[in-house]
Amino acid sequence: MIVAFKKILTLHFSLIIFSSCGQQKQTFDITNHFLEEEYSPELIVKNNIQMRKCYEIETYENKTSERKLRDILYFNSKGLCTLKVKPRYLFIKIDNTGLNSRESNVSTGLNDSTFYVFDNKNRLINKIESFPRDATRQWRSSLDLTYDNNNNIIKRCVTSNESANMCTFIKYKYDSEQNVQVATDSSFEIRNEKPYTNSRKYLYNKNKQMIFDGMAYYEYTSLGQLKRKYKKSDDKIHTSTEYMYNDFGNIILRKSNVSQWKYQKNYMYNNNNLIIETQDKDISKNKITIKKYYYE
Repeated sequence: MIVAFKKILTLHFSLIIFSSCGQQKQTFDITNHFLEEEYSPELIVKNNIQMRKCYEIETYENKTSERKLRDILYFNSKGLCTLKVKPRYLFIKIDNTGLNSRESNVSTGLNDSTFYVFDNKNRLINKIESFPRDATRQWRSSLDLTYDNNNNIIKRCVTSNESANMCTFIKYKYDSEQNVQVATDSSFEIRNEKPYTNSRKYLYNKNKQMIFDGMAYYEYTSLGQLKRKYKKSDDKIHTSTEYMYNDFGNIILRKSNVSQWKYQKNYMYNNNNLIIETQDKDISKNKITIKKYYYE
């Protein structure tokens, strides 16, 4: 799943708190780290929303595409998304080599579907994805999450009908107040009947925020919002993402520098703090993708 919004980086999933203006408690820990790709805050709204439709317009090399339906989200009575439906479109060739193509506005009639299941504490415990290969074949994947008594993920297992299965186990070291000091994960994959393991260590600051995940470093504002995420080697930063927020704690700008590529994403909200538009700019390619969101 493409995660369109990195607002998850400022959210402790197990302590989602909605006020009258829709603000959320902001921290960042290993649970968010694992949920970032699984269930982002774009899939969490407030009550009385049953459906959200996303339409997309793309401008590339001074050519603007027609508006197309990108996805539809369905919400339960608690404001949590339980189903995401993404239409499939045909690809067309854009040169004579046959190697380059782009997505058209012509529907294939097939949809990708993602189902989300929660426990009685509103924690994501299961995600099921179903992607059609064609009219008769389906790619299916299931994610299962297990939590400890502190609402931290301790087990994450992915199974599918077309690829290797993997489980990740996470162990935590707590202080006397049950705050995480260090977390370590170990992954176990069955590949050709041979086990494969990998492990990483996660470090936290005194404010219970993760500052290192084994690969990337994290910096925060005085309000606890993620300010910058970066990777470095030989004391040189080679990838960096910076974040800016409005007075309600909603992310309004994300800027990324990855090697020679530069990206910028702007976010706009309505008076109810619901996302209504994003503008994704690939500065290196002079490409802009605009997404507009409508609620029912």
